[in-house]
Amino acid sequence: MPKMQTANCLVHLAGDAGNSVPKYGVTVSEIVVLQKIHGEDAVVDIQPVGEVERTHRAERQRLEYVYGTAQDDGSRRSKVVDLLFPGAAARLYETFAEAEIIDENFAQTGRVSRAAPVAVDPPAPAEANVPAASEEAEAEPDDGIGDMAPVETAEPSDSLFQ
Repeated sequence: MPKMQTANCLVHLAGDAGNSVPKYGVTVSEIVVLQKIHGEDAVVDIQPVGEVERTHRAERQRLEYVYGTAQDDGSRRSKVVDLLFPGAAARLYETFAEAEIIDENFAQTGRVSRAAPVAVDPPAPAEANVPAASEEAEAEPDDGIGDMAPVETAEPSDSLFQ
């Protein structure tokens, strides 16, 4: 059974960023359907979260059930799912790379993209430009505190409480 990548995302309804809804656990093919319905840039902050085992036929039936009445605004006025995935045994997308979803639609936290994560070594800290220390600079500055005599204090008396 094929494994299809899943993600959480934010959908701008009809492309309106002021009217957005979160979607959780959507498949790659569902994101493509949502893009067709609401606009290419309407599905944003895509965060891959895992995979689901589902046949192409079962996924197409699920998409048909959920989005079956959505029609393409083109001249053919076809149902979106039928237009994108024609036929009962259509092949659906399994990975984000396969669907060619642009990187700008992915979440910007750490620059998530459809490519496999790449381990990056953190940069080495830059050495500070510290001038060579002279003997005079190494001596402690005289703040006058060292010359002061310690203040003698009397032992606290319990006479108040007697």
